[in-house]
Amino acid sequence: MLGGGFPYVSKVDLLGSRAFLRKIGVVGGSVKEVGRAVDCGAGIGRITSGLLLSIAKTVDIVEPISKFTDALSGTPGIGQIFNTGLESWTPSPEPGYDIVWNQWCLGHLTDDQLVNYLNKCRSALTERGLVIVKENLSSSGHDLFDEVDSSVTRTTAGTFKTKCHHNIEAKYAVFYYLGSHLGQASLSSKTSLVSAETKLQG
Repeated sequence: MLGGGFPYVSKVDLLGSRAFLRKIGVVGGSVKEVGRAVDCGAGIGRITSGLLLSIAKTVDIVEPISKFTDALSGTPGIGQIFNTGLESWTPSPEPGYDIVWNQWCLGHLTDDQLVNYLNKCRSALTERGLVIVKENLSSSGHDLFDEVDSSVTRTTAGTFKTKCHHNIEAKYAVFYYLGSHLGQASLSSKTSLVSAETKLQG
């Protein structure tokens, strides 16, 4: 959890995310740019507090551990808090989300759960809504499983190749499979962390 142990990484991460949103035209000025966002796998709300509340009028929270979200309850701008896992969360299509933010949490889902989850997110987007995915990727050629937190860092080669046509670039297979558009950027040239931020449009 970056809020305490890695303040430098957290600051760089938030600045990079804001720059990414600016690059794709989501934010540009000092006013709140979107109506509704949702922070999925929110933890203690680091991204909500450090980014989403500054650009969205309302931010919903999806986080299974209630003690992490207790401090967010009653915070101005916080909407609904869903204390459930991503695989169990079913977002309402109305009024829809302008941003569905996923960061360093999708590794807890199986491949099938991930595809199903992203499809549910897509169905809950507004007309110009985006699903943002920011995850570390493995360059080792195979997925890396962390037994401590039971999560997987997926390889850049992609585990969804078998579900796509052979002529689709494998490392982006899951996103092409879902009919999305992808943009990728490194978190910082000074760190070894790599992030992939993806906009998934209906």
